[in-house]
Amino acid sequence: MGGSEETRKSGVRGDEREMKQDEILDSGISLDPFDAGKAHFWGTVLGEIVSIVIGVVIIWFSMTPNISEISEESPVLLFVDFVAVAISYIVMIIVLTSAGKKKGLSFGETFRLKKVDLEASHILLLVVLGIAITYVEALVFAGIDLLLKGKLLEWATAVVPSPGELSVLVVVRMVLIVPIVEEMVFRGFFLNAFSDWGQEWAVIFLAIFFALLHNPLAMIGAFVIAVVSGILAVKYDSIVPGILIHVGANLAGAGLPYVEVISSRSVYLIVVSVVIVGTIATLFFSRSEVSLLWQDFKLFWSQFRQDPEGWQKFKSLAKHWAWLLEFIFIGFTWALIVVGTIKWL
Repeated sequence: MGGSEETRKSGVRGDEREMKQDEILDSGISLDPFDAGKAHFWGTVLGEIVSIVIGVVIIWFSMTPNISEISEESPVLLFVDFVAVAISYIVMIIVLTSAGKKKGLSFGETFRLKKVDLEASHILLLVVLGIAITYVEALVFAGIDLLLKGKLLEWATAVVPSPGELSVLVVVRMVLIVPIVEEMVFRGFFLNAFSDWGQEWAVIFLAIFFALLHNPLAMIGAFVIAVVSGILAVKYDSIVPGILIHVGANLAGAGLPYVEVISSRSVYLIVVSVVIVGTIATLFFSRSEVSLLWQDFKLFWSQFRQDPEGWQKFKSLAKHWAWLLEFIFIGFTWALIVVGTIKWL
């Protein structure tokens, strides 16, 4: 009897996904992966150019035109970094908005900015889920480092690019700005573009792509965050749940460590202990919702792996100039890590 009920529920969820897919196809969305690739490429390039120009202007008017005279902890450089990143994000959103507008999509439709009525308990669960993902990832790497007798940390220090010192501006960027922008781009804009290829591509492929844009120590967590946020974006037709998960993950990765910077080690340990206990308790009482997400992931993953046209779809992306450049950039970044690893060895 229990098996029949579970089968019925799985069938209902499958029907809901098919209905949602039909809604997407009937909505007139004509933005495709190739349009999205071009827009993202140009948004990245133009964003970097504009941010560099703005940064140089700020440094010049700070009366220190020689950047070599500015230390990494300098308020000027920290401010320049914050403004440059913010400007690059703004340019990216403008370019993607323009691409959506050309296809007849409004700003809200382009980025799935649909309002979602979530209960306070659900909001807490989403934030806590993000925190849990970051802490589990950190725990896994800590365990591996322990088995390797500190070699993983030594390798990461020597090879993996450092995020730099934590500051108020860095925390604000990581906890508030990055989650919103990245969810708009990947679970809003890109997910819309790939929906025509099937929701499994919109969720799983984009999660892999998103993860590869991160450094090796953050890649697993980025993949999990992207998958869960993608599943919820499909379910709610909104990026709001994904933003909350992303906020929680970055809060654990940047916000909580900053507590130690501004206070003391003992205060930090107390805060983290409270957060960990609260996270475990919340997940325990919400284990049924977490279990459903796991079932959804297995279904999406299975559909992605079994897609008979999957390899042809990927090759069509690799032949498109914008996506080819995206893949080359990822390959180059990982090649640098490999070379750095060889030198470290």
